[in-house]
Amino acid sequence: MSASLLVELFTEELPPKALKRLGEAFRDQIASGLIRAQLMVDRVQRPVRVLATPRRLAVLFPDVLEKSADRVEPRKLMPSKVAYGADGMPTVALTKRLEKEGASTSQLERRFEGNTEYVFLNQILPGVRLAPWLQRVLDDSIAKMPIPKVMSYQLADGITTVHFVRPAHGLVALHGGNVVDVSVLGLKAGRATHGHRFLGASDIELKHADEYEARLKD
Repeated sequence: MSASLLVELFTEELPPKALKRLGEAFRDQIASGLIRAQLMVDRVQRPVRVLATPRRLAVLFPDVLEKSADRVEPRKLMPSKVAYGADGMPTVALTKRLEKEGASTSQLERRFEGNTEYVFLNQILPGVRLAPWLQRVLDDSIAKMPIPKVMSYQLADGITTVHFVRPAHGLVALHGGNVVDVSVLGLKAGRATHGHRFLGASDIELKHADEYEARLKD
């Protein structure tokens, strides 16, 4: 089943001139990672929403899977003339290779590349789960953010130093109504965001990713 995925970094005041670029880069890096793992298609009926303000970078991704489908990936093993003898039976070379791969002849496919026929092994690759993959994508996204000037600051433990455009104080990662177990910049994901510091609610507990925009507006 698919559901909306919300990712929000709650920060101190971001540079106004860089805000649009930071929000779009945050969106593009995460979207690219989700598409690469086939957790989200690159063309969806509902567009990806960037919801950035001076104190938050947030993106809402529609129709994200909790686990991508298993897929078959062919891998070239050797030329057919090496894999099979004149009698059409597998050679020692092919037999040993299949033992090494833990595969059987039922997973083999023969096809030409140019004028040469090769033997391919059709491997079944298990689908990717959202939480561990999103962790990799977030780490990569933070590292590649187009930050005009990187800031270094210490976490609450007084020991760990992290680097970002401004100190970050909150992380939301919701897939539908479920918190995704990820962490970045020393922050563990939850479902609580924050309103305007003078005019809004200090804490806003989100039940579902899709209610994010309306709850902030209220």
